[in-house]
Amino acid sequence: MFQQHRAHAKVCLGVLLASTLGFTNGNVQVVRSFNRTVALTNASIVVTLSVTNVGTNTLRGFWYSDQVPSSLTINPLSVTLQGQVVTNFTFESGWDGDVYPGCTPYRWVLELPTNFAQANPLVPQSVAQIVYSITSTNAGVFSLAQFDWAAYDVLNTNAVFGYSESTDAQSISFVASPPAAPTLACHESAGEVQLQASGHTGATYIIQASTDLKNWAPVSTNTLPFTFTDAGALSISRRYFRAQWLP
Repeated sequence: MFQQHRAHAKVCLGVLLASTLGFTNGNVQVVRSFNRTVALTNASIVVTLSVTNVGTNTLRGFWYSDQVPSSLTINPLSVTLQGQVVTNFTFESGWDGDVYPGCTPYRWVLELPTNFAQANPLVPQSVAQIVYSITSTNAGVFSLAQFDWAAYDVLNTNAVFGYSESTDAQSISFVASPPAAPTLACHESAGEVQLQASGHTGATYIIQASTDLKNWAPVSTNTLPFTFTDAGALSISRRYFRAQWLP
């Protein structure tokens, strides 16, 4: 059972996608991505759900549901359709443990059947995006269960179809203090320097370089673990690297 909330949509700027999961079912491609998977307590992890209708029929009544650990807080940020902000969608929350133990279901509904008065159809080749944030007051590792979606192919079969896969489950972490500095290992090969960064898996770090230990410039941003290749490092007499956590 869901409780309805009217959402006031606002534009969310794009950020580096640290984790991306998705699948294609029928003629619909669905991708759920995270700007990071590790954040400080009370800070936000931003989730973007991208839906593309790659078929030839218009889809009506689309909805998306995510199963989130009940101790986390969900804040809807924006819904767009073909780049245009949608404000007349419905945002609902369900009962704790209604589908998965310890998880609360949340649902975004673009149109309500049977008359679809909201007029937010997914026409062929259209793209819809749902953006929301997740926060936590407590440190810990939290597992998001599989997500679900459904839509009506009114022209063809009027069937409802949705899909979720176990590989689309995602774990996120909230930490009370910044993760310990990662280990940086440098290797020279074929005129290039490879920098291997390892540490708290999922934490996002900026690799910075300097020639004098005073002035630092960013050269790469990624989530641990990762390898960065600096093709020009060997042409410089001295070059230093450091990693800075991106909270």
